[in-house]
Amino acid sequence: MESPQQQAFLKAFEEHSDALFRHCYFKTSNRELAKDVVQEAFCRTWSYIQEGRKVENMRAFLYRVAGNAI
Repeated sequence: MESPQQQAFLKAFEEHSDALFRHCYFKTSNRELAKDVVQEAFCRTWSYIQEGRKVENMRAFLYRVAGNAI
């Protein structure tokens, strides 16, 4: 059974991963680097959630984490 946290995270991945990739690709002009940044952003976000912290706006949080990773 998936926890509510996992469900919310998976929903965020489905809803935001493509747009986040396009944003990262625009910023880096490198497809592989953009993929790596998106993966890193989702990994860091998952770690943040697993630490018991709350994310009020998942989209904004993901973009911030990706921006920091770039």
